[in-house]
Amino acid sequence: MKTMLIIICILLSSEIVLIAQNNTWSDIYSKDFLAPDAPIHSISANQLGIFVAGWIREVNFNTDKKMVVRNIAKWKDSVWEGVGGNGPINGVNGTIYSISYDSQNLYVCGEFDTAGNIASNRITAWDGNSWQSLGNTTPPYRNISSLCAYNGSVYVGGKYDSIGGQIAYSIAKYNGSTWSTLGSGFRKMPTPQSISFWGEVSAIACRGTDVYVGGIFDTAGMVTAKNIAKWNGTEWQSMGAGIKGVINAIIAMPNGDVYVGGMFDSAGTVATKNIAKWNGTEWCAINGLSGNIVYSLANDSNNLYVGGDFRIQGLDSSTGLAMWDGENWNSVGGGISGSVYCMNFYDGSLYVGGHFGSVGNERLSVFNIAKWQVREPIESENMQMKPNEIIVRSYPNPNVSDNVTIEFELKDAGMTTIQVLTAQGEIVEELSRKHFLAGNHIISWKIPQKTSSQAYFCRIIQNGNVKVNNIT
Repeated sequence: MKTMLIIICILLSSEIVLIAQNNTWSDIYSKDFLAPDAPIHSISANQLGIFVAGWIREVNFNTDKKMVVRNIAKWKDSVWEGVGGNGPINGVNGTIYSISYDSQNLYVCGEFDTAGNIASNRITAWDGNSWQSLGNTTPPYRNISSLCAYNGSVYVGGKYDSIGGQIAYSIAKYNGSTWSTLGSGFRKMPTPQSISFWGEVSAIACRGTDVYVGGIFDTAGMVTAKNIAKWNGTEWQSMGAGIKGVINAIIAMPNGDVYVGGMFDSAGTVATKNIAKWNGTEWCAINGLSGNIVYSLANDSNNLYVGGDFRIQGLDSSTGLAMWDGENWNSVGGGISGSVYCMNFYDGSLYVGGHFGSVGNERLSVFNIAKWQVREPIESENMQMKPNEIIVRSYPNPNVSDNVTIEFELKDAGMTTIQVLTAQGEIVEELSRKHFLAGNHIISWKIPQKTSSQAYFCRIIQNGNVKVNNIT
């Protein structure tokens, strides 16, 4: 039986709080962190803390809290610590390539066979208290290099022919208890350098029921697909003529666009350097980027952050990091002196990891990790609402609801953005971005498949002002 959850938001422009546009770099997370020769491969900022992973051996090295860690560390209470304790068996016993968080577990993959003191081949999960095995995963000589945790499951990519005890070609899904395949996975034609028929997955992005996958392959299931394809929940679909080159990152934006970054000169039949946009029907060029490669993509609403090893034409200060607003390139605080390998936008800030020694126009000294603060976080005291500013009525139990009605009142007319966020501050969907008249309004949202513990927030922004309210 379907139910309805009613959310009533009263937005009074004379009383709501201005979003602080801080636009500042912080080195706090890299202070006393690790040696400059230990690059960060993946980063996840979430409600459990700030996690960084790669090939990491030491944290707090200039303090009395110096600690040996195994390839993953967490920032908590103004100090770095190991994940899984501060003893000799924290972390995992090999290089980490990717981490991804889903509100319950932090999934980790790379070249390892032990997490903490448990056997866990190539992939494991941290539940906030202990390391968890994901069952019979891949043979030791296979590779897992990319993850996307989403709606209670994790999509796992790499180069393998079996996982979880079943045949799976380089892509599979784990729902917390069992493994399943996505069709027949990926294949490629053998070459003199590799006689393997398996495809290889290097990037995954999720939105709604769609899963976008990039890598090195010629077919997805029974469909011809050059290095990129979409799984619609039932079958594989090609994305035009695909991309002839290396794909390192994919991101699905709230407005429906999909961006791809890597090392290539064209997408479909369109000439574009290392970054391209798929609008649902065709590839579009994103001009202005020059340099070697794009490694990472992140977003804040429909603003796209691009990280890698490059420059932006006409923006001399944008090295290694820039922001695309849909029409133009913008500098992000003067860029990075080095390479950006990973990014995560969380709660008003962009967390950046890679291999670099300074950030910004003032060249603030950092060790491979920095934070660019865009605005005050949701939890900030100056964004707490006065009693009855936002009235919430939920019935019956919101955990069994699949539809949400958001009612809000605007005192003034103006451009208004309505977004749904996860508890980690990531945008699930942008419901509307248009001019609203003053008065009462209603907008609806269908809750995606979720676990009972999934939490969502509604954020309404008008004329630089914001209201945030818990939905479930």
